[in-house]
Amino acid sequence: MRKLLMKIEDKWKDAYLYYVTFRVEQCNLFRVIDKTLVLYEELEIDEIAKIIKQNFNDVHEVLSVDVYQEVLVIKECR
Repeated sequence: MRKLLMKIEDKWKDAYLYYVTFRVEQCNLFRVIDKTLVLYEELEIDEIAKIIKQNFNDVHEVLSVDVYQEVLVIKECR
């Protein structure tokens, strides 16, 4: 009996790793935050900046966005 071949797409989903730096204002002080984000689609820098401003509190300015690497995320790990 022939064994079925599994495709990568059967178990894994493509994603993109972005390294971002942004400045927030807290208690009248500015703080610089560095984070690594995993997003399921490749986006333009201005789109990522918009996501950061919408999903983090008190963002004053997005300082940098770098596409770090293409990655795979497991769909279900059972």
